[in-house]
Amino acid sequence: MADAYAERGWEYEFNDEYGLAIKEFTVAIRLTPDNPQAYYNRGTAYDEKGETDAAIKDYSEAIRLDPDYAMAYYNRRIAYGNKGETDAASKDYTEAIRLKPDYAMAYYNRGVAYGNKRESAKDIKEYSVANRLQTDYADA
Repeated sequence: MADAYAERGWEYEFNDEYGLAIKEFTVAIRLTPDNPQAYYNRGTAYDEKGETDAAIKDYSEAIRLDPDYAMAYYNRRIAYGNKGETDAASKDYTEAIRLKPDYAMAYYNRGVAYGNKRESAKDIKEYSVANRLQTDYADA
């Protein structure tokens, strides 16, 4: 039953109807409160809607339920970055990379974070790893 609400939530989110997506994901959470994917999904809808604090809360709950959820760390770091919380964002990049060492996008974005902090030796290293992991990485 919760899957049907999640499916509708994804459809609403795909169509940029974030408020409706959040409602559907909330029902899925009520039906399966121990499902990290449900919190993650609602977090992405909150993120898209610009409700950064709510997104961080949901990503954090997904991580509490599944400490190995690399994508939840990765998306939470985006939300932290949007708030200007670069240290928290960097920690989440690092955790996402620890959980998924071949995650080229995480290396690339951690390089961006280092670049924003004017740590050029670190950002070059991160871009190099991203390029090595994904040779067609045009941005790095």
